[in-house]
Amino acid sequence: MLHVRPKLLIIALLIGVSAVSFGQESTSIRQFILDSNAGRDDFERNIAFLEDEVLKIEASLPEVVESTWAWSKVHGDSNDILRVQYARARHFFLMGLKGKSIGILNAIRKSPSCTADLNFSATIVLRDFYVELGAYDKAFELHQEIDWMNAPEFYQKYAPESFLAGLYLEIGDYEKSLAAYGSSMKKMESHHKPYWQLSFTNSRGVVFERIGMLDSALAHYLEARYILETQIDRNAMDPVRYDYIEGLLIGNQGQILATQGRHLEAIPLYKKDIAASIKDSPRQEARINAITSLLKLAHSYIAIGEAPEALTCIQRSIELILTNDPPDIWDALYKAKSHYSAFIGNDKEALLALQELVDFRDSVQSHQTLVQTQNMVIAYESILKDREKEAQRKQIEVLKQKTRVQRETNIAFIIVIIITVIIAGAAIYRFNDKNKQQLAIQIKNDEIEEQKRTIEASLREKEVLLREVNHRVKNNLQIISSLLFLQSRNNDDPKLKALIKEAHQRVQTMSLIHQKLYQESQFNQVNFDTYLTELIPQSISSYRLHDLRVETNIDIQYLDVKMDQAIPLSLIIHELVTNSMKHAFHDLSEGMIAVQLRREGNRLYLRYEDDGSGLDPALNNEAPANIGMKVIDLLTQQMNGKIELIARSPLIIQLDFPVD
Repeated sequence: MLHVRPKLLIIALLIGVSAVSFGQESTSIRQFILDSNAGRDDFERNIAFLEDEVLKIEASLPEVVESTWAWSKVHGDSNDILRVQYARARHFFLMGLKGKSIGILNAIRKSPSCTADLNFSATIVLRDFYVELGAYDKAFELHQEIDWMNAPEFYQKYAPESFLAGLYLEIGDYEKSLAAYGSSMKKMESHHKPYWQLSFTNSRGVVFERIGMLDSALAHYLEARYILETQIDRNAMDPVRYDYIEGLLIGNQGQILATQGRHLEAIPLYKKDIAASIKDSPRQEARINAITSLLKLAHSYIAIGEAPEALTCIQRSIELILTNDPPDIWDALYKAKSHYSAFIGNDKEALLALQELVDFRDSVQSHQTLVQTQNMVIAYESILKDREKEAQRKQIEVLKQKTRVQRETNIAFIIVIIITVIIAGAAIYRFNDKNKQQLAIQIKNDEIEEQKRTIEASLREKEVLLREVNHRVKNNLQIISSLLFLQSRNNDDPKLKALIKEAHQRVQTMSLIHQKLYQESQFNQVNFDTYLTELIPQSISSYRLHDLRVETNIDIQYLDVKMDQAIPLSLIIHELVTNSMKHAFHDLSEGMIAVQLRREGNRLYLRYEDDGSGLDPALNNEAPANIGMKVIDLLTQQMNGKIELIARSPLIIQLDFPVD
């Protein structure tokens, strides 16, 4: 189901030609291999084959690439050599020789013999390689260099910003991603390219889902499905592939409905998505989508109390999953197993699955950190080499300049010696003194550069440690939360269960803060506007009453809040929301909660409202029903803030406290 990676649908749309069998591929390779007596026609046919098949053939491809490379060095011109180098670069990256591939592509782009078409192709491939390595700044820089006016027929020629939309999504700049996808949708529509219009519409829905705007996400998924059904002929493409794409879009709709708690509506959509993916399961992306949707379906079955069906889904996903599948697939499997075991009352298995999940995440985090480090070294190795060559060139130029100066100085010295020995001695003294000063300056510069490298290495180490600390704190809070949840299931006292549930929710709130910290680039403060879009719906969902529809009005400035204030502030908002859900909306079918957060100077103002039954004047902070208000008072005092009850019915509360 396409709610995590929008590229999945793009890949599904691109692959429209049936793959050649392995036997046919091997025969073609043998036919295309060049020998020393081959001619120009054979070479051109071989190059065309490489450009078409390089991403489809793995094990047998080196034989074709290297024979063509050997022929071009003997018989080809400079353009022939660059074309074969381009094919070699793509092959090396496919085989895992990423640094070698990037070096070749950079050399092609700098060659004076490189044509405009080859430069465009090499830049596009190099840009996409940098994205795969996580060097987004280099990918963005290369994208800005592309001359789209002379680009061949290519969907990005009509909407270059579509690449940036995916890049912004990867780095979490959702506002720019939405704008770029919106522009790309309109351009694809005006150029009558429904495949890409559908893909960008679906991707924009993914962005809306990421930021919690579920209604907007659902509207885009429905629009993408409408484009598929009305503008794309099912008979014009592989019916299995068409059904798979339709299943992806239907599964995305089901994900939104499940997130909203509408599991009975989501279940049949999940089933359609799974059926289409199973039909296309020999392809890896279809099999992985089937596993993901099966696990989501299991959660929905648990939500409606259908444990046997949930177990069937989990068992079917275990049959499909492979050892080398992406980490998020295994993560989802451990979650589903823990959820199921907890639901049927098998607390031992639930804890075991939960511990497996924590151990797995720790292992994946360590592995990903290592891979990211290796990728960064590969991505920037060519840049460092270029800088080193430039430094060497400048050094040679300086030496040449010094040589010229030395020659001129020697001539002047000879003339001066003839005129007067005293002037010559003075000139020699100044010359030697100048060299000593330059040497001293160079030594000082070397020391400064070494100190800079030491400081940068120390900063990188501290960033990794801070991320790891927040990651482990978040994992430990999740374990505490799960233990509280399991404890509440084993207790029959409603009051005690309610107290444990409240503690469970408060721990979840703090866990969400630490999750944000280790996912973002800043480690001592939280981007609070995106954080509250997750916290408030989660708090409402935890205490949702039957047939109660709660509308939220969230008005938050874009601001960052430091860690020591983010946790008490989020707990205050959580207590206010849960207090409203528990006491304000009884006997009501709908309600409204409004939260406004703004900063004025060095103070932060929080205004909270609900349109429920209001605050009972008879209650005080010691009453069991009003313990939440006492918690709010204590947290406000902790932050040296002030709380003001503006109105009891409807409830309006305002808090303000100093910020750094």
